Amino acid sequence: MEVITLSQEEITKYQVIKDSLDRKISNNQAATLLGLSTRQIIRLKSKVRGADLRGIVHGNRGRTPKIAVAKETKEMILNLYLNTYNGFRVLGGVYPEMGSGFTKGIKP
Repeated sequence: MEVITLSQEEITKYQVIKDSLDRKISNNQAATLLGLSTRQIIRLKSKVRGADLRGIVHGNRGRTPKIAVAKETKEMILNLYLNTYNGFRVLGGVYPEMGSGFTKGIKP
């Protein structure tokens, strides 16, 4: 049996969609309660009909993004920063007033 962890928001969404499927509330009422369009309610109802709770959970949950930096690369960068380039200031953007020839974060 697979364990599915849901946030409180997802639990509420599931309950509202379930009520809509059971015809306790209309699609318009469900849309108003969840702040979605009726089209999105219809889409969610279809997903819940086919996959129950899995229909509420985002399909990418638990996956690492394709653009994520590998753990080894992060460790290498941290090692370089702490050992090789110790004392250099990390600049978060472009500072035109510093020019292109500055060293160790000091203005030329």
